[in-house]
Amino acid sequence: MESIVQFAVQKLNDFVRKEADLLLGVDEQIISLRTKLEWMRAFLKNAHRMRIENELFKLWMSQIREVAYDAEDVIDSYIFNIEQKRREDTSAGFMRCLTSFAGCIKDIPAIHDVGKKILNLEKRLGDIKENISQYDVGNILVGGEASSSSNQSQLRREKMAPIVEEADVVGFEEETKTLVRQLTEGDARRAVISITGMGGLGKSTLAKKVYNDIHVKTSFDFQAWVYVSQQYLVRELLLSIIKCFRDVKRDEKEMTPEEDLRQELSQHLQGKRYLVVIDDIWSRQAWDSLVSAFRDTENGSRVLLTTRNEDVARHADAQSTPHKLRLLDGNESWSLFCKRALPGNLAPTCPPNLEELGRKMVAKCGGLPLGIAVLGGVLSRKEKSVNTWEKVLKSVEWWLNESKEDGISGILALSYHDMTYELKPCFLYFGAFPEDSEIDVDDLIKL
Repeated sequence: MESIVQFAVQKLNDFVRKEADLLLGVDEQIISLRTKLEWMRAFLKNAHRMRIENELFKLWMSQIREVAYDAEDVIDSYIFNIEQKRREDTSAGFMRCLTSFAGCIKDIPAIHDVGKKILNLEKRLGDIKENISQYDVGNILVGGEASSSSNQSQLRREKMAPIVEEADVVGFEEETKTLVRQLTEGDARRAVISITGMGGLGKSTLAKKVYNDIHVKTSFDFQAWVYVSQQYLVRELLLSIIKCFRDVKRDEKEMTPEEDLRQELSQHLQGKRYLVVIDDIWSRQAWDSLVSAFRDTENGSRVLLTTRNEDVARHADAQSTPHKLRLLDGNESWSLFCKRALPGNLAPTCPPNLEELGRKMVAKCGGLPLGIAVLGGVLSRKEKSVNTWEKVLKSVEWWLNESKEDGISGILALSYHDMTYELKPCFLYFGAFPEDSEIDVDDLIKL
């Protein structure tokens, strides 16, 4: 949110610098608008720093955002009309352009209109500022910012603390052994082994642990992993597997018929003992569109599915009993929480003064691994103090109340809102890409 206002301020700065001689009476208004937007940017930055979340602030933030967008539109329209006039005068003759442009530009109707629009924007910002002043939130922000130097040091620690990727998996020891055994031993037929359960239980995490097991890796001639998700294209799924054994040309993605891709994949797998993981599959139709490529040559080949839908698992292989993942028990939940919230130690333990708060937070997650891992990640970047953990506990309770239908959404919302203001808009750009797709770094940077 704050970055939106910053962008508008930067555009005004660039405009004043590049077109100073063409402002023609609206220069003071533009500079005044820029000043008010800078004040609003500082207000939003402090509100974010103090983690202020209520309906009043949401309303003000929405109003400020709309003014920032409208300010961009005003400047863009002004620049467009200026450039249009320049092109007209240039086409009429270079000398005329030099002599008449500065004098006649004030006659462009849009120039008169821009002054009115800027005055309107200024008035809207003035009204917002007056409302903020009436509720005396300035003292809240200033008081909170200056309350102690520890706040500043904590913010520095939050920004500098590394995000540690936890490799250990908690609660899957027996499931891992069972799955490894089923993949590497048993029937010669091509069996489909399924991991089922609600979102956030760790189906993909367990599948990755098994997929990378050394005994599994040495038991198959060919391995591949493909993500499906709710929205999928059969062609892309087939190409994702084919990419594991050869390069795929760009035109193949659109030109090669699906049936040709199935045939190629089937021929490549012929005679090989293969393991293909189909992650996050939602429907019978998705499985039916792929299964013909996985021939059964009775050499111990395997397909490993992860799905929320047990019906899909039983449809894929009626002879295999799906592995239903369970919620973590109290000890497993606490172990995972400590590993995530207190990284860096071989055997992380919670300080005695924080344990009660930590266990209260873990209980809110209800044994869901994703919720515990996300919550631990939030705390890993914060000061290990009672005051800080109490604030996080209150935030957890608030977000869970806001997300009554889906507890995990509340925990994920907490993680998002805990981001620094610079990261939030960057993070949201990931939403421009399809779920489970590869994201080109250059495309992301351009966005």
